[in-house]
Amino acid sequence: MSEMEKLAEKLKQQKLQNEAKQVNSAELIEDWVFSLDILVSNIELWLQPLVDANVLRMKRETIHISENPHPELRTRYPAPVLTLTVNGSEVKIKTKGRYFAGSVGRVDIEAGMKVWIVTRHVDAGKESWIIRRQGDTKDAVAFNSDSLAKALEDYL
Repeated sequence: MSEMEKLAEKLKQQKLQNEAKQVNSAELIEDWVFSLDILVSNIELWLQPLVDANVLRMKRETIHISENPHPELRTRYPAPVLTLTVNGSEVKIKTKGRYFAGSVGRVDIEAGMKVWIVTRHVDAGKESWIIRRQGDTKDAVAFNSDSLAKALEDYL
C-alpha cells in the first residue's frame, strides 16, 4: 500500500468518526431539547398558582443556541426562555447550554445581579436537576417547586 493509499484510508476513517460524532451529538441535543421542554413545562405548572392569584405573569419564548464543544462539532438548537414578571420585576429562566463541565446542561434563573444555576445530571439513565446560587458550590439542592419558590423569594 502506497503512502497516498494509507493517507486516503486514514482520512476515510477520520471522516467516518466525525460523522458518527455528529449523529451522536444530534441525538444528545434532541434529548436535551426534549428535557428542556419538560423542565419549562414543569416550571409553568409550579408557577400557575401565582398566575391564578394575579401576582405573576409568564411569557415563554424560544431562542436559538449555538455551541461548539470541540473543533469537529458545531450545533445549533431551539431552547426555551421563560420570562416572569413579579411586582414589576423581571426574572428570566434562560437556557445556557448543553455542554457544561460537571453536568449535561445548564439553565440560569436571572434577576438583576442575582443568578441561580440549574444543572441537569444523568446517572444510569436517570435524570435529575439541581439548583444552587451562582458562586455557591456547597448548597446545591434538588430543583423542584419548593426550591424554585425559595429562589424566587430570594429575588423579591
